[in-house]
Order: sequence, then structure tokens, then C-alpha cells
Amino acid sequence: MKSIQIVVKFISILTLSVGLLAGCASTSYINVNYQLPTAPSKLTGQKVFLDYKDARAEKAFLSPSAHAEFKYFTGIFSLTLTGAQQDNLVGSFDAASLFKEAFKRRLKAIGVEVSSVQAANQPVMEIILKDFFLDLKDRKWMARINFETHLTREPGRVATQTVAGAAERLKIVGRSEAEKVLGEIFTDAVNDVKISELFQKAGM
Repeated sequence: MKSIQIVVKFISILTLSVGLLAGCASTSYINVNYQLPTAPSKLTGQKVFLDYKDARAEKAFLSPSAHAEFKYFTGIFSLTLTGAQQDNLVGSFDAASLFKEAFKRRLKAIGVEVSSVQAANQPVMEIILKDFFLDLKDRKWMARINFETHLTREPGRVATQTVAGAAERLKIVGRSEAEKVLGEIFTDAVNDVKISELFQKAGM
């Protein structure tokens, strides 16, 4: 009887392992963890419309070697807010809505209202994506990001900041390190935008 229980237990563990591997292999999205900066400066009373432009020369997010690991990736990212409190799954986004959602969270955290519809003569904050790329080379996950942030109060008065960065992590097992390095570079890049300075330069 004891030997039968051991066999049953072994089969159960094996079935669970196969199920987990199959689930990982068929994942169609990539997780991105984003952490808001602590103690942000306040800009209460400001209101902007948030826009996005994809200016990447290469639209593919994954290199061929990285795509071999994420073969079922559909271009959708799962955004999770992390921090001192419990992690909060926000939802699923393509590249455009991923950046817009992260910036919306940043702006709201400092008291800036984000309009869903652009009104006449309303200030516009535009994210212009130049590079967003994940590569796997020599057993290292390497992530790149490059974008410009434009704040336009009126025609001819534009405040601009460029953010560019790269990070890497050693590939150990699976793809968790890829998602970690992506979350790190995404958080650093979005939080590196000096929003208060942009508002000052735009005369707001």
C-alpha cells in the first residue's frame, strides 16, 4: 500500500511539473513590473492630455534569440504596480498603452489630472518612443529603452527631455530574469523623467 501511495504521489508531482512547463511555454504576454517613485513632488491643479508616438526604426520588441524563448508572445504586456504595498495587477497593454498607463500613474501620483479627451488649447504631454528592445546574447538578457517626453503648452513652446538606458541580467532558468531586467529598466526610465522641470520649462 505504501509503495502505491509513493507512485501516485510521484505521478501527481510529474503531472504538475509538466503542466507548469506547458503553461510557461504557451505564455502569450510578458510581465512588466513598475514601481512609482517615493515621495514625489506635487503639481496639484495641473491638467494635461497624454499622447504617444511610435518612432522606432525597428518595431520588433524581441530579437530572434529572445523570440525563441518567448515564441508565443503576441505583443501584449502585463503591467503590475509594485512597491511597499501589495503588488497590484493593472491589466494587459500593447507598447503604446503600456507607456501611457505608466505615465498616467506617475502624473496622477503627483496631482496632475490626465484628460481622456484633448480639449482646445490644453497642454499635451507626448511620449515619443525611439527604442524598446529585449535581446538574449551569451546567456544574458539585455533590455534597451529610449524615448523623448514633450510637454507642449502652446504652439512654439515645448519642453523636452530624452531618456535612454540599458540593463542586463544573466539568464539562469526560464524567462523570469528577462522580465526582471525589463521591469527594472522600464521603472528607471519612466521615473527618470523630471516632470516638475518639464512643467516649469513649459511655463506652467
